[in-house]
Amino acid sequence: IELAPWRTSEAAALPATLDAIKPTSANWVRIPIVWDAPSANPPLVSFDFARSPFRSDLIAAIRAARDRGYRVALYPQVRPAPNGPFGGDLNLYFDAGVKDPGWWDGWFREYARFVAYVADAAAFTGADAYYIADSTLARALPGAPGTPADTETRWRNIITALRRDHFNAPMAFGLDLYGQAPTLATTPPFLDAVDVIDVRFSAALTGSPTASLDELKTGAANLIDSQVQPLYSRFNKPI
Repeated sequence: IELAPWRTSEAAALPATLDAIKPTSANWVRIPIVWDAPSANPPLVSFDFARSPFRSDLIAAIRAARDRGYRVALYPQVRPAPNGPFGGDLNLYFDAGVKDPGWWDGWFREYARFVAYVADAAAFTGADAYYIADSTLARALPGAPGTPADTETRWRNIITALRRDHFNAPMAFGLDLYGQAPTLATTPPFLDAVDVIDVRFSAALTGSPTASLDELKTGAANLIDSQVQPLYSRFNKPI
C-alpha cells in the first residue's frame, strides 16, 4: 500500500493509518517523498516545505511502519508545486529548460542529490528498498528527444554511486502500463542494473464498458502475456 504524499497536518494520524492497513494483509508500505522542481533555468530539484517530510518526520514514519511488521520502500518523486511556475506539470518544467549540455549536467546533478538523500534515509532506518525513478521522468530517460547521447551512462553512474556510497539495498524502477501499445520499446535499458521492476498496471482490460468477468480476465491475461512477460524475459527481474 502506498501512503498519500506527505502533509504535516496528517502526521498525527499515521500510526492509526498503519494499524488500519493491517486487515488488508498488506506487507509492504511505500512512502512517497516529493520534492519540488521550482526552476527550469537553472534546473532545480529541491525540498518543498509544504509537501516534503522533514528528515525527522520521515524517519519516524519509516520506524512506525517497521515497528508494525511492514517492509518499507521509499519512493522519490519530482513534482512541481501546483501553485508554482509550472502548475504541477513536470512536462512544462522540461519544456521550459534550455536542455543544452550544461543544463543536463545540472539536472542530473540535482536529481542524483535528491535520490542520494532518499537512499541515506533508507540506510539510516534500515528501510527494505528504494526507488531510483519512474516513468514520470520519461523526458530524462535514454532515447527521449533532446537528451544527451550519454543519458544511459548517466543513469548507470547514478545507480553505481548509490550502491557504492549510500545504500546497497534492493532498488526499484516504476514503469507505467496504461495503454495497449507495447512498452518494451520505451523501457530504459538500464533496468538490468536495478533489482525490481514495479509495473503500475492501469491499462484497459477490454474496450467494452459491459464486458463480462471472463472477458476482463482474458484481457488481463493477454496484457500480461504480451507486455509484462516479455519484460521479465528481457531483464529477468522480479516484477
